[in-house]
Amino acid sequence: MQFSRVLKNLSAWADSGVISKDIVAKGRIFDLGKFIALDHDDRRIVDVVDGLKSHVGQPFEEQPWVYCVSSGMQRQSGMLRWRKFVGLVEPRSNGEVFVRECMAMPNGFLPLFDFWFSHTDTGTRCMCLRSHLHEGFGHLGEFPDNSAEAVARYPLAIALLNTRGCAIDQRPPPRLINKTSKRKGKPKTPGHYTVDSKEYLTALGASASQTIGDGSHASPKPHLRRAHERRLADGRRLWIPSALVNVRKEGDIAFVERRKAYVGSDLL
Repeated sequence: MQFSRVLKNLSAWADSGVISKDIVAKGRIFDLGKFIALDHDDRRIVDVVDGLKSHVGQPFEEQPWVYCVSSGMQRQSGMLRWRKFVGLVEPRSNGEVFVRECMAMPNGFLPLFDFWFSHTDTGTRCMCLRSHLHEGFGHLGEFPDNSAEAVARYPLAIALLNTRGCAIDQRPPPRLINKTSKRKGKPKTPGHYTVDSKEYLTALGASASQTIGDGSHASPKPHLRRAHERRLADGRRLWIPSALVNVRKEGDIAFVERRKAYVGSDLL
């Protein structure tokens, strides 16, 4: 499915009151691109977010936002089958996060799972609250095996937004297309953010193995420097966020850090 169709369906959802109109009006939508669902990548992403502990920052503080990701699943024939998933993220004032995961369909969204995340000093906890595919199945518990793939999508989004060096670009709404849509009484196409997850996943994979080439003059490969706490000589503790090393936007700050400089601004 075209991402433009997903954007229009989100606009229709906002018009009908299913999601906050601010999500669409202010373009609080992140397109994470394509992600081949591999078990070891899922575990690594969850581990990275777990290591952030209570330092996880939401992109718009307590305001809801949406992520969209295309997951490629291997068929027996060896071909990849792509499916597009959309997650509605609702941060709470107590630091907890509610996530509703849906599958993008031609005429809307099919709800799949409801998740509850809690980012604490001891790491991130996840609870699957509800399976819309198995109504009446009841409470699924922590990290249920039948939804492990879905668990990894929110951590992927939040890890990217909390890592320095991730390429995230803002895309404004298309004025001409929206002008035509308004005239025809159709949903508008909202603005959004594009996220380059390829560099992150490449660096994440390199971080799991050797990141420095053989020989004294070999160039370091792109890798992820995990978030950590640094203790200064005067006893103070300084939190160092995750960062991509040796990538094209290495010096860029994380999206959530960027947002702090624009609190109260309508620019983002």
